[in-house]
Amino acid sequence: MSVQGRGNTETDSSAESPDARIAGVRDEFELKLIERERRLAVNVYDAVNAYVHGGLKDIKFLAALKSLLFTVFSPTTAVAAGLGLVSILTLVLAWQSNKLVEKQNELLSIQNLLQESSRRAGLTVELTEVLNRIQMPLSRSS
Repeated sequence: MSVQGRGNTETDSSAESPDARIAGVRDEFELKLIERERRLAVNVYDAVNAYVHGGLKDIKFLAALKSLLFTVFSPTTAVAAGLGLVSILTLVLAWQSNKLVEKQNELLSIQNLLQESSRRAGLTVELTEVLNRIQMPLSRSS
């Protein structure tokens, strides 16, 4: 039996019971919900449950796996992982530069000591010269 509706001819689906149609719609809706789930624990639970009850070829397992993969490798997760990696690299570089600055400070301390000793050595020569000049008039007078 055919029914006219808006110019289209549709076959009457009286062969399919309303319970079967509702079950089909429910299954489709459940698959869409499983695919759109973004909580990691629920995704793992759905995938394991579908695998146990239906195996690898089960439609629910494939939907749960698809959702799980999107949750793990989603753009948000990739951004968070990228930012984490950048922050770790920044910390490593800051730590290394801090070690280099400490080494440079040690070298500057040594350089300051060398300059001070060089200055003192130069003063020793001047002091010797001054003492010699003082001694010369004293030695003439005696």
